[in-house]
Amino acid sequence: MVKVIAKPKQKRLIALKERLDEGRAQFNRPAFIDDDPLQFPRRYYPADRQNAELVGFLAALFSYGRRPQIIAFLEQLLARMDNEPYGFLNTYTIRKGRSAFKGLVYRFNTAGDLVMLFAMLKRAYDDYDSLEGLMTSVIDDYGPVCPDNYQHHLGCFM
Repeated sequence: MVKVIAKPKQKRLIALKERLDEGRAQFNRPAFIDDDPLQFPRRYYPADRQNAELVGFLAALFSYGRRPQIIAFLEQLLARMDNEPYGFLNTYTIRKGRSAFKGLVYRFNTAGDLVMLFAMLKRAYDDYDSLEGLMTSVIDDYGPVCPDNYQHHLGCFM
Protein backbone atom coordinates (compact mmCIF):
# COMPACT_ATOMS: atom_id res chain seq x y z
CA MET A 1 0.00 0.00 0.00
CA VAL A 2 1.36 3.39 -0.99
CA LYS A 3 0.87 6.21 1.48
CA VAL A 4 0.06 9.56 -0.13
CA ILE A 5 1.87 12.43 1.51
CA ALA A 6 0.20 15.80 1.15
CA LYS A 7 2.34 18.65 -0.06
CA PRO A 8 2.63 21.75 2.17
CA LYS A 9 0.18 23.74 0.01
CA GLN A 10 -2.33 20.88 0.09
CA LYS A 11 -1.96 20.64 3.88
CA ARG A 12 -2.73 24.35 4.22
CA LEU A 13 -5.77 24.02 1.98
CA ILE A 14 -7.03 21.04 3.95
CA ALA A 15 -6.52 22.92 7.22
CA LEU A 16 -8.30 25.97 5.80
CA LYS A 17 -11.25 23.88 4.66
CA GLU A 18 -11.53 22.32 8.11
CA ARG A 19 -11.53 25.76 9.77
CA LEU A 20 -14.11 27.09 7.32
CA ASP A 21 -16.32 24.05 7.91
CA GLU A 22 -16.06 24.65 11.68
CA GLY A 23 -17.05 28.30 11.21
CA ARG A 24 -19.96 27.36 9.01
CA ALA A 25 -21.20 24.88 11.61
CA GLN A 26 -20.93 27.55 14.30
CA PHE A 27 -22.52 30.46 12.41
CA ASN A 28 -24.85 28.95 9.78
CA ARG A 29 -27.67 28.08 12.15
CA PRO A 30 -30.91 29.85 13.07
CA ALA A 31 -29.93 30.48 16.70
CA PHE A 32 -26.92 32.52 15.56
CA ILE A 33 -28.70 34.37 12.76
CA ASP A 34 -31.61 35.41 14.99
CA ASP A 35 -29.23 37.69 16.90
CA ASP A 36 -27.17 38.79 13.90
CA PRO A 37 -27.60 41.50 11.24
CA LEU A 38 -27.89 38.66 8.70
CA GLN A 39 -31.48 38.32 9.85
CA PHE A 40 -32.41 41.47 7.93
CA PRO A 41 -31.76 40.40 4.33
CA ARG A 42 -33.10 36.93 5.18
CA ARG A 43 -36.44 38.52 6.02
CA TYR A 44 -36.85 39.40 2.35
CA TYR A 45 -34.89 36.73 0.48
CA PRO A 46 -35.71 34.83 -1.70
CA ALA A 47 -39.20 36.24 -2.30
CA ASP A 48 -38.07 39.87 -2.59
CA ARG A 49 -34.56 40.10 -4.02
CA GLN A 50 -34.63 43.90 -4.44
CA ASN A 51 -35.33 44.55 -0.76
CA ALA A 52 -32.96 41.74 0.26
CA GLU A 53 -30.10 43.28 -1.72
CA LEU A 54 -30.63 46.77 -0.32
CA VAL A 55 -31.15 45.57 3.25
CA GLY A 56 -28.11 43.30 2.98
CA PHE A 57 -26.00 46.27 1.88
CA LEU A 58 -27.32 48.43 4.73
CA ALA A 59 -26.82 45.64 7.27
CA ALA A 60 -23.23 45.17 6.11
CA LEU A 61 -22.57 48.91 6.06
CA PHE A 62 -23.71 49.41 9.65
CA SER A 63 -22.39 46.14 11.11
CA TYR A 64 -19.79 47.58 13.39
CA GLY A 65 -20.17 47.74 17.13
CA ARG A 66 -22.15 45.42 19.35
CA ARG A 67 -24.80 43.25 17.72
CA PRO A 68 -27.70 44.43 19.93
CA GLN A 69 -27.01 48.07 18.95
CA ILE A 70 -26.63 47.20 15.27
CA ILE A 71 -29.91 45.29 15.28
CA ALA A 72 -31.75 48.06 17.15
CA PHE A 73 -30.49 50.66 14.67
CA LEU A 74 -31.42 48.58 11.63
CA GLU A 75 -34.90 47.98 13.07
CA GLN A 76 -35.34 51.75 13.48
CA LEU A 77 -33.98 52.47 10.01
CA LEU A 78 -36.30 49.94 8.37
CA ALA A 79 -39.29 51.15 10.38
CA ARG A 80 -38.70 54.69 9.07
CA MET A 81 -38.96 53.24 5.56
CA ASP A 82 -42.13 51.29 6.44
CA ASN A 83 -40.05 48.09 6.11
CA GLU A 84 -39.99 48.61 2.33
CA PRO A 85 -36.53 50.06 1.67
CA TYR A 86 -36.62 49.46 -2.08
CA GLY A 87 -39.97 51.22 -2.42
CA PHE A 88 -38.70 54.02 -0.20
CA LEU A 89 -35.62 54.39 -2.40
CA ASN A 90 -37.65 54.44 -5.62
CA THR A 91 -39.46 57.59 -4.51
CA TYR A 92 -36.55 59.05 -2.55
CA THR A 93 -35.85 62.77 -2.44
CA ILE A 94 -33.56 64.73 -0.14
CA ARG A 95 -36.63 66.27 1.48
CA LYS A 96 -38.14 62.83 2.07
CA GLY A 97 -34.85 61.62 3.58
CA ARG A 98 -34.56 64.60 5.92
CA SER A 99 -38.05 63.93 7.20
CA ALA A 100 -37.67 60.15 7.49
CA PHE A 101 -34.24 60.15 9.13
CA LYS A 102 -34.66 63.17 11.42
CA GLY A 103 -32.97 62.44 14.75
CA LEU A 104 -31.73 58.99 13.71
CA VAL A 105 -28.11 58.43 14.73
CA TYR A 106 -25.95 55.33 14.81
CA ARG A 107 -22.60 55.75 16.54
CA PHE A 108 -20.95 58.52 14.51
CA ASN A 109 -23.39 58.38 11.56
CA THR A 110 -25.95 61.17 11.65
CA ALA A 111 -29.29 61.69 9.95
CA GLY A 112 -27.46 63.90 7.43
CA ASP A 113 -25.16 61.00 6.57
CA LEU A 114 -28.19 58.80 5.94
CA VAL A 115 -29.79 61.45 3.72
CA MET A 116 -26.65 61.57 1.56
CA LEU A 117 -26.19 57.80 1.56
CA PHE A 118 -29.71 57.32 0.24
CA ALA A 119 -29.23 60.06 -2.35
CA MET A 120 -26.20 58.14 -3.65
CA LEU A 121 -28.02 54.82 -3.52
CA LYS A 122 -30.95 56.38 -5.40
CA ARG A 123 -28.61 57.47 -8.17
CA ALA A 124 -26.96 54.04 -8.33
CA TYR A 125 -30.32 52.29 -8.55
CA ASP A 126 -31.61 54.78 -11.13
CA ASP A 127 -28.53 54.26 -13.30
CA TYR A 128 -27.95 50.50 -12.82
CA ASP A 129 -31.24 49.09 -11.45
CA SER A 130 -29.43 47.39 -8.56
CA LEU A 131 -26.14 47.27 -6.71
CA GLU A 132 -25.47 44.03 -8.53
CA GLY A 133 -25.98 45.91 -11.81
CA LEU A 134 -23.50 48.57 -10.73
CA MET A 135 -20.85 46.02 -9.77
CA THR A 136 -21.48 43.91 -12.87
CA SER A 137 -21.01 46.99 -15.05
CA VAL A 138 -17.67 47.77 -13.40
CA ILE A 139 -16.49 44.16 -13.72
CA ASP A 140 -17.65 43.97 -17.36
CA ASP A 141 -15.66 47.08 -18.19
CA TYR A 142 -12.54 46.47 -16.10
CA GLY A 143 -12.47 42.88 -14.96
CA PRO A 144 -12.52 41.74 -11.35
CA VAL A 145 -9.61 44.01 -10.40
CA CYS A 146 -10.35 47.62 -11.24
CA PRO A 147 -7.67 50.06 -12.37
CA ASP A 148 -7.44 53.52 -10.89
CA ASN A 149 -9.86 54.98 -13.46
CA TYR A 150 -12.92 52.98 -12.33
CA GLN A 151 -14.33 56.16 -10.76
CA HIS A 152 -16.46 56.99 -13.79
CA HIS A 153 -18.75 54.08 -12.84
CA LEU A 154 -18.62 54.76 -9.15
CA GLY A 155 -18.98 58.51 -9.69
CA CYS A 156 -22.62 58.18 -8.71
CA PHE A 157 -21.33 57.76 -5.16
CA MET A 158 -19.30 60.96 -5.23
